[in-house]
Amino acid sequence: MIGSDILFQFLILIGAATAVATLFHYVKLPTIIGFIAAGALVGPYGLGLVSSVPGAKQLSEIGVLFLMFSIGLEFSLRRIRDLKKALLGLGVGQVILTSFLFGVISLVLFKMPPVHALFVGFLISLSSTAIVMKLMHEARDLETPYGNATVGTLIFQDLAFIPVMLALPLLGGSGIESVSLFSQQRLEIWALKFIVLTGGLFLAGKYVIPFAFEKIIKTRSKELFFFALILLCFGVAVAMGRWGGSYSLGAFVAGVIIAESSYAKQAIADVLPMRDNFLGLFFTSIGMLIDLNFFITHAHWILLFLLLVMTVKSGAIYGVARFLRYPVSIALVTGLILSQVGEFSFVLAEMGRQIGVLKEKELQYFFAISVLSMISTPFLYKLAPRFAFDTAYHSLGLLKSKGVFWNAEKTSEEKKTLSFNCHTVIIGYGVAGRNLSSVLKTLEIPYSIIEMNYETVTRAKKKGEPIFYGDASREDILLTAGIQTAKLVVIAASGASITPQVLRTVRTLRPDVEIIVRTQYLRELENLPKDSSADVVVAEFETTLEILARSLTIYGAPSQKIHKFLAEARRSIGKGSQSFNIPASVRRSLELPAWEALASIRPFKIEEGFAADGQSIAKINLRRLSGASIVSVYRPLSGTTIPDADFLLLANDIINLIGTPQAIKAAEDILHGGPPST
Repeated sequence: MIGSDILFQFLILIGAATAVATLFHYVKLPTIIGFIAAGALVGPYGLGLVSSVPGAKQLSEIGVLFLMFSIGLEFSLRRIRDLKKALLGLGVGQVILTSFLFGVISLVLFKMPPVHALFVGFLISLSSTAIVMKLMHEARDLETPYGNATVGTLIFQDLAFIPVMLALPLLGGSGIESVSLFSQQRLEIWALKFIVLTGGLFLAGKYVIPFAFEKIIKTRSKELFFFALILLCFGVAVAMGRWGGSYSLGAFVAGVIIAESSYAKQAIADVLPMRDNFLGLFFTSIGMLIDLNFFITHAHWILLFLLLVMTVKSGAIYGVARFLRYPVSIALVTGLILSQVGEFSFVLAEMGRQIGVLKEKELQYFFAISVLSMISTPFLYKLAPRFAFDTAYHSLGLLKSKGVFWNAEKTSEEKKTLSFNCHTVIIGYGVAGRNLSSVLKTLEIPYSIIEMNYETVTRAKKKGEPIFYGDASREDILLTAGIQTAKLVVIAASGASITPQVLRTVRTLRPDVEIIVRTQYLRELENLPKDSSADVVVAEFETTLEILARSLTIYGAPSQKIHKFLAEARRSIGKGSQSFNIPASVRRSLELPAWEALASIRPFKIEEGFAADGQSIAKINLRRLSGASIVSVYRPLSGTTIPDADFLLLANDIINLIGTPQAIKAAEDILHGGPPST
């Protein structure tokens, strides 16, 4: 039985998290910061209301496992292969360069031993997978170019965490040579284990797990399916952790294993609520690490070091990204949103303190800087794209940089594109862009494409697509795609943060061109320029309208009235509204049947052996005997029929009866057992 004192402290922690996060929501601040602030407020270094909550740390770590599992569910092996440039290029380069830079800073400013200084550099090189992935998932930015760069970098950071964690106990030794020797032996053992584990997971994911899940799904038990998911997630995580790996990486791999299965969507639906709940505990527990007295006493140094850490780290990421020929805007966005210090660094830092690599004062400095950098992340995430695209656009030097973007004078293929007249410029080659280009090609309408994912551009070029690699918020890229002679511009790029700057640049070059903007959510309309005169297609809104149109058809509204109703709905969105503001006159014009009449219609299925099976409507004489009438009959493979008196009813027919509840009940009895005896 859990002690009452533990329950009381847990109650205080949850209550504070709920109250503070709710307050932050209403003042338009991210709830993540609210959870961190709540932990700092009631924690051992704050008001001291909660000294420690046994099990809270473990519960919060479960949230990270659920996060990585759900992210893995939305990936696939093909997607990971597509991230190889970010994973092996940007990820490797960023960790090495950041570790080196902060290693030198620690060596020079704090006089640390070389190995210890390098360890501090590695701590800072890790970013927060939990925070960044959650923000990107909520904003649906995982498929954007900077989303790919960010995700690939984070995955490599998680991988790099493993060998450093294994070698860390050896850093407390007396000599660098012994550290190097034993680290090499440990890493060789780990590499062998990792290869064996990876092979085992591959075979299990291909043969064992699909077979097991198929048997579980056939039981049609939601509880069994949920427990199977938990078993898979925690099982692979524990296997990875016990064999020297990262638990969170194991959870990610578990998600990837079933990402391409037919039950992946249901798995996501089951895991998401659990993930979000446990992540709240995770961020609250991070806040409990903040020593408010230490922060107040050393605030000036902490803020100075915070600025140094985030500036140098984002600069290092930007430098590596530019070296790898990423566009300026993508390099800036990725650098800014990965500039914080991550949660895995807390684990390594605590281990470093235990073996004497970090002193208590250094640890508190690190905690304060790390938590503040995490708090700044939601703000940077919101501002980074706008700042990055504005910077890339207005900087003359960046606009004239060579070797990164296509240039209008480089190839005959691009000169041919510039010769287009009245063509369509498609910005973004995701699902919507590919579908549009396919239709335009079928209709023999000329088009050009701008895309920021280099691998996507390479594959499309091999198929003969007139596609260009570059940032569509830049004038020279739009000119390359022939914006000056275009009839239409369709902005179908993923990521709402990119669209406003692209729209402004297009309007600067061609104030007269027709523009169609595709966005995913209604809330993204707030970020679009008000004077752009663009035709906006909101995917969320159009889906709702399509469902509404089909619903109104079923309820008997005339098609021309439905068309007018939907036109009014679209006009209301065009005026900036985020809801249906339909005039009452238009609503009345739908001419829907009375609700009482609709409510009095009830379906009834004729089964084999019923009295009505094989009988004509005239012979049953249902209206005279019961007072109810048959208005239509649905027959499999034949559809719906308005029957006459000679219509024969058969088993599996679905009859729509109309009448009072008492009349319908009497009719059902007659259809089932025959007319009452007299």
